[in-house]
Amino acid sequence: MLEGIYIVIAILLFVAQLQNGFFTALLTAVFWPIVIVGTSVFLLFSMIYHSVKK
Repeated sequence: MLEGIYIVIAILLFVAQLQNGFFTALLTAVFWPIVIVGTSVFLLFSMIYHSVKK
């Protein structure tokens, strides 16, 4: 089930990014989970840092 969702999101991102070029669209479709995880980790550590800093 989760694989299907991943594939659908990747295909939608690929089609949406085709106007920026084929390789850009391909990279976006493949690496979108890494960007989401990285952003989430950054936000988590930022919240922890700011709560400790106060």
